[in-house]
Amino acid sequence: MPIPVRFRGELVGVFRADLVVNDVVLIELKSYEALVREHESQTLHYLRATEIEVALLMNFGPKPRFKRLVMDNGLKKPKEKSVSSVAIGVKPLVDAEVLS
Repeated sequence: MPIPVRFRGELVGVFRADLVVNDVVLIELKSYEALVREHESQTLHYLRATEIEVALLMNFGPKPRFKRLVMDNGLKKPKEKSVSSVAIGVKPLVDAEVLS
């Protein structure tokens, strides 16, 4: 299921979830020896980038395990930019320039 991903309020891409139940629970499936911190971090990033608040991280390795992760949408408010973008006199590349 494609899920729009936002960064500081702007759409930056689309994430394809393993499963989403009723648009409220994200299910991330793994098949490893054991769940590690990186799997949990990845799932938390998915929650942070979406409007979904609850995730189940499920591992179907030798010893099946699951972990429930929650991130309240109130914690996901976009942060204000600390410094506004400034022009530094560098002109962006144009597609035609990249090809030559």
